[in-house]
Amino acid sequence: MISMKARLYQAYLRATGQKQFYDDARVLHQRLHRHQRPSQARPPRNLRRNFAVERRDVRGFPCWTVRPRTSAGMHVFHLHGGGYVEEIESHHWRFAADLVGRLGCAVTPPIWWAGSAAP
Repeated sequence: MISMKARLYQAYLRATGQKQFYDDARVLHQRLHRHQRPSQARPPRNLRRNFAVERRDVRGFPCWTVRPRTSAGMHVFHLHGGGYVEEIESHHWRFAADLVGRLGCAVTPPIWWAGSAAP
């Protein structure tokens, strides 16, 4: 059974035209450049305040690693949902921060999409 929250979100997507954005590949390709914001591909300030964040380029694409300020035992390579189409978004950074905070691990969500922001 679909929750009321999910139904409201579906209605929001339809009303704002975002559902068509994700349902129709032609529409997605036409609108994608307007949908992406380079700033969202960078870790937010609060994440950088709370954790050690490092950036390196891998074949010309930015690759961020978030880790606890102390040493990290595990390392999670996180391929975020939509990674073949869209940049990483704020909820992906929150998920990375949650993993680091709860597990004490390092998290690397690579940003390889062709529209990735320059440093």
